[in-house]
Amino acid sequence: LGLGWRDGSVPLQWSLRVLEEIKPILRLAIPPRLLPQTGSVMHAAPLVIRCFGPFEVVRDGRLLPASAFARRKALRLLQTLVLRRGAPMHRDELIELLWPGVSARSGANRLHGVLNVLRSALEAGRSAGASRYIVCRDNYYFFDNQAPHCIDLFDFLDLVASARALQRQGGDERALGPLEDAVALYRG
Repeated sequence: LGLGWRDGSVPLQWSLRVLEEIKPILRLAIPPRLLPQTGSVMHAAPLVIRCFGPFEVVRDGRLLPASAFARRKALRLLQTLVLRRGAPMHRDELIELLWPGVSARSGANRLHGVLNVLRSALEAGRSAGASRYIVCRDNYYFFDNQAPHCIDLFDFLDLVASARALQRQGGDERALGPLEDAVALYRG
């Protein structure tokens, strides 16, 4: 993904590899209530996006199959917007990313179709053109982080940042709670 820890001093790939190697040991040390349950849904958010392990989207407690995204580019668009963590991306940038070299008119038509498929998959029964998750303002598109959702990757990073802050304040034992919660989110 090319993402790093918030302070940038520890590469994410290295950290995830280390977590994967110590996962069996951590599972023995973590209280069972904190271990992920098979089929459990993070929090009770209407939309859950899982980046760890296979990329998954859960809407209203149900895993959406790949077939729910009638166009392959819909998932790619969702991944792109989610990883930007609410930062907007111009329509032309999205078109070039999804269909390099295509004409502006053709690209705009394709993007419109993919956006419709994506919005429909994320929000059953939505009214035409409306979306609380995929928002457009002045030809800039973004995933609205104010809408109710959970994304395991960002919850993980926030918990690690919280643990680091507690540790810097001298609360090594208090830092264990957020770290245990972060490990419980990780699934390889």
